[in-house]
Amino acid sequence: IEEPWNKRTKIIKPTGVYTSMKPSMNLVAMVNTRLLGQNDDSNLDVGQLPSFVRIENAGNTCWFNSIIQMLLASGHIVETIRKFHIIDKDLVPDKIFILSNILKTFISTSISSHTNGRKEIIDKNFIKDHFGYLRWAGFNIETYKKYCVFEFFQAAIIPMLLFYNIDFQYVLEKSMQCSSCQEITSLTRETWSFLLVSQTANEETFDNITANLFGPVLDMQICDKCLKNDLHPTSISILNCPKHLFVHLDPHVTNDTKRPKLTTHVDFGNILSNNGICTRSYSRYTLQSFIVVDGTDNKAHNMTYARSKLGWYCLNDTNITLVKSLSIFGDQAKHQSVMMVHFTRPSDIDVFSIALWNVFTNFSPINISLTTNLSLNDAVNYFAKYHLIENNPLH
Repeated sequence: IEEPWNKRTKIIKPTGVYTSMKPSMNLVAMVNTRLLGQNDDSNLDVGQLPSFVRIENAGNTCWFNSIIQMLLASGHIVETIRKFHIIDKDLVPDKIFILSNILKTFISTSISSHTNGRKEIIDKNFIKDHFGYLRWAGFNIETYKKYCVFEFFQAAIIPMLLFYNIDFQYVLEKSMQCSSCQEITSLTRETWSFLLVSQTANEETFDNITANLFGPVLDMQICDKCLKNDLHPTSISILNCPKHLFVHLDPHVTNDTKRPKLTTHVDFGNILSNNGICTRSYSRYTLQSFIVVDGTDNKAHNMTYARSKLGWYCLNDTNITLVKSLSIFGDQAKHQSVMMVHFTRPSDIDVFSIALWNVFTNFSPINISLTTNLSLNDAVNYFAKYHLIENNPLH
């Protein structure tokens, strides 16, 4: 089971204030945010499901209903699954085949419900039957536990998203900058499927807490590229911004900790690595949906809040209600036990990196496929190789 990146000791500092060792602002992310950010909400509305599906609770299956509703709330994920070719059950694992069929049934029900004007409901017999199929396929989730929805996300949802090539994984880089020679050295790079956010002593906003995760790390390193034996602090930054970002909030809340306060948008521009031009560096995320849980083991109840063109919907099994944003994000909003969050990066176009590439290649009419991490030097070297003298913008 994949463990989240939460090995470092929390750094005590004022809310919203970054340490001097934070990664520098990624220029690409900043420009993309300025150019594209104002259209985030309209971009996110494109492709959304016309209506939400109602799912009966088949004997404490609300946790399953909630995670399915989180997926169905994403127009991008739904369209990716709908447009995928027919799955041959002999060529894919049983877990993926069964879960994909469940999602396709839910999607079809939602679309037909909107077309017919009826409130279609997934009945509990369907849920019970497919729970049996899931257990047969090897999903041994302890459904009586309060936080089983996250266990199911790890065991079932992550493999399925990978199968559909949905962009949701991000890369964390641990690096060190020598204070003597100023050389930046990449120490480790690790790929993660979700971000764990721990509780804090104060109820801070989600973006402030996330920013606090990145910065100086306690261990020190010696620079291999200079002769001095001084120790230098290491730092962590994100190399890429995936289309989807799933966040797991630490469920263990004690008397001296609080859950972070959600915000409708989060910008990761301040924690992106500035060591290269990333073609997926648009860093402003929009809150798509989140799951809350109440109660204890055997008595826990889950429900999903999903963003819609009209506002926010509370998806509570067969009961769907429209709620005001102020009741969720306002200063007097009710405290809710949020467990999982789904952020989406609506814009796929990296206008700044493409523009730079065009400038440094003199708008050469060649078929270039931008890589995930495109170094500015790549563009410069290409231009120097083919256009060494004429029209060189570097001169």
